[in-house]
Amino acid sequence: RLYRKRLKQVSFRNTERTMFWWLAVPVFIFLSHSYTQGPMRDVEYIHEVEAPVAAQSVLNGGFPWRDCMTTAGIFHGLIRGLVGLGLFENSTWGVEAAHHLIFEPAYWVLTYFFFLLLFGGGAFLLLMFFVLPFSVPILFGHSFVRLCLYPVALALALTAFRTRKPWACAAAALMQLVLAIVTPEASFLLPVFFLMVLASELKILGIGKWKSFRLPAIVAATTAVGLLVFFSILYFNGALNSLFDYYIGYTRDARFIRGFP
Repeated sequence: RLYRKRLKQVSFRNTERTMFWWLAVPVFIFLSHSYTQGPMRDVEYIHEVEAPVAAQSVLNGGFPWRDCMTTAGIFHGLIRGLVGLGLFENSTWGVEAAHHLIFEPAYWVLTYFFFLLLFGGGAFLLLMFFVLPFSVPILFGHSFVRLCLYPVALALALTAFRTRKPWACAAAALMQLVLAIVTPEASFLLPVFFLMVLASELKILGIGKWKSFRLPAIVAATTAVGLLVFFSILYFNGALNSLFDYYIGYTRDARFIRGFP
């Protein structure tokens, strides 16, 4: 009886600890970073107007890249706009409300989950997400909402390296591809992830067994199939050339195309 009672106490403590780190803390982080702004007086046309214009274009029958381009990618410039117009208000204020009420808190929560997966719960995690952001706001108070999916991609990559399971590598590669599509500045993560998987296989199996490298092959195959599907969708919607024009124009003449969604 004493053993069973002790076992129940340990199980309850583990459950309590899990609920604290995986539920209570992220809810508090979300609420602490969620707020609405007042009336918008000065509108900054490069960033604040780009999202609602792109969203209106798609709602009126347009297709991304073919009919509208956004400088920071479709996640920040289009998806954020669609959520704001759909949930809050058909205006720039609605997009900004979605930014501050949904996307900015989600950025911090997803980042927290990645560090929780990486380090586990502890005083360091509380210091990082509760003390530093509010005590040193100039360094930690700004959130890059367009990078909201970064922590998800990194968490899947971490899971792939820890488990070395084919499904984990495929899921991580697919997430890297999705991130590269919706946030172009994150495109570098895709080849970096492949090279890291390849380096991991070389270290574990050795260069003499390169024919047994399943995980790099899975990553490459998943990426190739994903790109084929993505390019096919763009091609049949007449947007494939526009995608290439976007990358060429933005990398060469970004200072000229900013402000033209």
